[in-house]
Amino acid sequence: MNKIKELTLDNIRCFVSPQTAKIARFTLLVGENSTGKSSFMGSFKTFAKLSDLDKKEISAPFNLPPFYMGTYSELANDRSRDIKISGRFEDDDLSRASFTFKQDCKGNMVDKEVEFQFPKNSTSKPDIRISRLNDHSDVDPRIKVQGLNFELQFSWANISKLGILKWLTDYAVHGYLPFSGNRHNYLKNINYIHNNDDLTSNFTKFGNFFRSGKLNRPKSTLFIESLDPYIIRRERKYKQLPEYFKSLDKDQIEEEHEKLNLMGQELGLWNGIKVSITKDNEKQIMVDTSKGYHNLIDVGYGIHSLLNICLAISFQKKICSFTLQQPEVHIHPVAQSKLAKYIVHTDHQYLIETHSDHMIDELRLCVKNGIISCEDLVILYFDNSCSETTIHSIQVNEQGNILNPPVGYRDFFIQQTDRLLGII
Repeated sequence: MNKIKELTLDNIRCFVSPQTAKIARFTLLVGENSTGKSSFMGSFKTFAKLSDLDKKEISAPFNLPPFYMGTYSELANDRSRDIKISGRFEDDDLSRASFTFKQDCKGNMVDKEVEFQFPKNSTSKPDIRISRLNDHSDVDPRIKVQGLNFELQFSWANISKLGILKWLTDYAVHGYLPFSGNRHNYLKNINYIHNNDDLTSNFTKFGNFFRSGKLNRPKSTLFIESLDPYIIRRERKYKQLPEYFKSLDKDQIEEEHEKLNLMGQELGLWNGIKVSITKDNEKQIMVDTSKGYHNLIDVGYGIHSLLNICLAISFQKKICSFTLQQPEVHIHPVAQSKLAKYIVHTDHQYLIETHSDHMIDELRLCVKNGIISCEDLVILYFDNSCSETTIHSIQVNEQGNILNPPVGYRDFFIQQTDRLLGII
């Protein structure tokens, strides 16, 4: 599976200055409320979709459900500056990508610069950089395209007035290049009557780069499953099942139902879940607890709150990255620990915003017991003790011990324990 291994945010909400965070197979986001954890998760999904050149998502990249981060004025901490999101990959096809956005004269967010770097490139320069130039000018707004061995400028009219990313997804990756990729048409357009070796060579290299297919990455290379923390209201009967319950319906594959039932058993929450049809042709969600099947509305709220996550993990056929926001809400600490222990035996990557020490400690125990390696776990501590949020990437050793915790990490809990012991 291709994975994001590092993410940097600059001027996005509470991240005033560039903040770089390591991303592991299990990445835990911890810190007080309103320190930027949800914004980070939303930016992670944004970066994945932009890097995949996902045509469906680039029109509003910072408003992908369930992370609706708003307009440029709501995103930018300092509206006079650009916002930038960049990162690195554990990927055979791509090693680094960067996306810079700015506000245009109408207040809209537009892409200012896009960069991609591929694994075989040992330099510090991107393989391709596409930048807007003087697009506030009424004379001739232009775009600059730079590769490792070429540099060209085009009029916006020859590229796309819709933006850099739109041009890439709709045209360039499909081989639709300015002047049909023909250097003679290019030279004629810019009024070069006589042949110009440098321009001819640059345009040829430009065309060769886009025809190489380097940007034609497999769809869903970075597949992200973001689960909305909102829990729908429970009903005793449904005329039509809510969206995330539909996978429970009887036409689904039995193997996935078995995975869901096994997951419930591992967590100690249920033995089985099924959909039953009433005589009025309505549907009920039935849960098998230790005392037989009961309607979902008649069992503990914790089961309902966790069902969405369990369904997603059990029925997910692709290896993907899950972003989970406080999955521990409404479930007992024992189930919290069991959830952490369960996910280490799946093949997915997880970004988990959590306030649960039980989940954190269980994953540390998994490191200590050799179930996962210490490189598989990173704790991101979001600290806003100053005027802006700082992200600290905390790692653990082979014994699961936290290495070099930053100042302030867990101070509240330590002081509270000291008060109970009468030390302070």
